[in-house]
Amino acid sequence: AMAQAKDEDAEEDTADAQKMIDEYMRRCCNIHAHVLLMLRNVSESELEGTHVARLLCSLSFLSLHHTWNANHLDMPEPEIFEVYHHHRRGIVRWFEQQQEKREYRRFNKVLQEVHSQFSTIDSSNAMDTSQFEWGAIGGDRHNAGRYCVVGPSRSDAEKGDIVIAKAEDTAWVELNVQLMQVTVRGRHVTPLETDTSADADFQTVMHLGGEASQSSQTVQCAALLTTNLVHLRELLSQPFRTTRWTDMPWTSLPFLGDYDRLYDIEDMEEHEVWIPELFEPVRQKFFTVPTVPKDILFFMREETHRDASMVVIAGVHPDCRGKIWKEILVFRDLRMVQIFRISGYGWQNYRTFEY
Repeated sequence: AMAQAKDEDAEEDTADAQKMIDEYMRRCCNIHAHVLLMLRNVSESELEGTHVARLLCSLSFLSLHHTWNANHLDMPEPEIFEVYHHHRRGIVRWFEQQQEKREYRRFNKVLQEVHSQFSTIDSSNAMDTSQFEWGAIGGDRHNAGRYCVVGPSRSDAEKGDIVIAKAEDTAWVELNVQLMQVTVRGRHVTPLETDTSADADFQTVMHLGGEASQSSQTVQCAALLTTNLVHLRELLSQPFRTTRWTDMPWTSLPFLGDYDRLYDIEDMEEHEVWIPELFEPVRQKFFTVPTVPKDILFFMREETHRDASMVVIAGVHPDCRGKIWKEILVFRDLRMVQIFRISGYGWQNYRTFEY
């Protein structure tokens, strides 16, 4: 009953946290929508870098986080589309002018600021996007308004040539102003699955622990590979890929093989008496009822060399007979017992030191 109450409390806490995130996102989307309305009357001749950056930041935020046709905004959505279509041509022309004038720093500064908006809604976890250089995607006129990350930043110079990327290359992050679309490796951006974003290792690497842990649920990514065995995702916020394998069933554990002799004290030879002397206290403490629901069976190889200073004992999983679950190393001279758990990840088996 206590365990059930704890589970119910945990579910309520999760639901409350999700509601808070949803409300937070709704407010952020409304703020960005109001910013767009404030800039709707700026003419093309008045457009400056700050205007372009602000317009693209707000538009990209809404593109990534807002659910359209759900009445979440405090204003009619057609007004947002009107602002976007009114400024779309002017924004593309502004970037083309920066290319013609070789305004390397101004061109990159705007797109780096927009990139930081992609990263996260929590500024405390945002990365330094100034370390990445942006370029324009070349080719024919149909690629006008397409910009992408081309690599690490090369220079802090004011003037310089803007890199022209090949259309056939798949960029890490691309911003298409014509469609107001953000893609990663040519794929649409979606929220990262909760089972990955809530993982402790992921939150540690991405610095999402503590008070900022809720922001992990808003991490954006592109699905590079989805199968019944593995999910491969590329993050939008930082140049990382996550690989999450499905849990391996017990049936994937290794077979007993040569371990065909049941561990039994009464069946020990004279030169094997040291084995139960060292292992029995450990077995009685960890592998028998009531410590475990069922007594764990152990197996040894048929023959033990008379001069052996170490033997390996295989523990069988109670729900999967014939498969090695634990490997126990018993050292005669060191008077020591080591226990390893056989676990699988990525459809490979590994030994995990436990005792």
